[in-house]
Amino acid sequence: MEKPEESPLRLIFVSYSSRDEEIVSPLARLVVATGVEVFFARATIPDGALWRREIYEKLRGAFRALIFWSINAAASQWVRREYRYAMRHKVPLVPVLLDATELPPELARYQALDALLPTMRKALAVESRIRARPPRKDLLSHEGSADKLLWDYAALRVEVTKMILSSAYKEPGP
Repeated sequence: MEKPEESPLRLIFVSYSSRDEEIVSPLARLVVATGVEVFFARATIPDGALWRREIYEKLRGAFRALIFWSINAAASQWVRREYRYAMRHKVPLVPVLLDATELPPELARYQALDALLPTMRKALAVESRIRARPPRKDLLSHEGSADKLLWDYAALRVEVTKMILSSAYKEPGP
């Protein structure tokens, strides 16, 4: 039986520097959890596949390409190749700012998702506070400050996911 072809209206291509994987991977997993199909190279390319071909095929068929931009992405030849390839193939782009690194002129003309940065910083700060405390058995309680951290963290992650999805599915301008 043939595998059904993936819907290009749902596939979101994630371009990122491998040095930012620790930040981008959880964000990609959050989007996947909503039912959206995400191409995230390290997790999506099957072992033994011709990885360059996989990347370019998925990029051509993507509904949108999210370009996670940082100082590491600015130094990555692959991130540059991917966003330029997307431009040539008319795949709508959304730069997602991970730090204050300036976008190159060819990417700067696209509306960037920059509201994500402060929310991500809050979520990471809350996450580090959660990791620093001992595990609790009553995690479902939202009473008390320790458990409030978990609820705050969950709310921040939902907010980040909503920002990414609304940006990814917004109709591109002319």
